[in-house]
Amino acid sequence: MKKYRAIRVISYILFWSLCLASIATCHSVIVENKIDQKISIQASNARLFAHIRGADSLAPILLYLHGGPGSPLGVPILKAYAGPQLEEHVIMVYLHQRGIMKSSRVPDSTHTVDHYVRDLSYVVEYLQQRFKDRRIYLLGHSWGGL
Repeated sequence: MKKYRAIRVISYILFWSLCLASIATCHSVIVENKIDQKISIQASNARLFAHIRGADSLAPILLYLHGGPGSPLGVPILKAYAGPQLEEHVIMVYLHQRGIMKSSRVPDSTHTVDHYVRDLSYVVEYLQQRFKDRRIYLLGHSWGGL
């Protein structure tokens, strides 16, 4: 079992390394209206943490939903590899799902699909109010893709 977990982690790292290599050929544009904010959003029974970063505060919004549930690896891996290149073209919103990393701890019984969907609606509502008239794109990995 541990052998397969190690293979999955290595595969995940290789995948993002390849993404980074392909994105690294893009040219950078220096924009003076960068955004780099850490926020907390109140959901029904949890406080959700999100880090908003981008080179241009007027760019489209890409909300990243990591794998899991309960896995803290998705956000730091994306932020370390492909995230900085994506941030040159979009505003990245790195959401920490309920009970993970900097979001508030919650009882295990609240780790349900229903709660995750409701949490996402609170985050999207916040982003719609904050970034009026802008599309919000979702990037989901594994559980986040569900």
